[in-house]
Amino acid sequence: KMGHSVALNFADGKTFFISVNNDELLLDAAVRQGINLPLDCRVTKHYCLGRISHELVQVFPDNRTVLMGDDYTNGGLFMFVA
Repeated sequence: KMGHSVALNFADGKTFFISVNNDELLLDAAVRQGINLPLDCRVTKHYCLGRISHELVQVFPDNRTVLMGDDYTNGGLFMFVA
């Protein structure tokens, strides 16, 4: 299992180098190597809702006035998952 070497820099000036396997969480690798990290570092899914809309635009003859409207005919909702 190839992995990565990661440097953990702490506020007290200490630095630890650990190896993290490709299929391993950073928290699990640190605990495996005897370094205690806050347990709230676990991966959590975050969700965010979004809305997309294709607005209806009319430009008037003066080329300075624009009327924008949205009847939501060309719109949709989506969800980001991170």
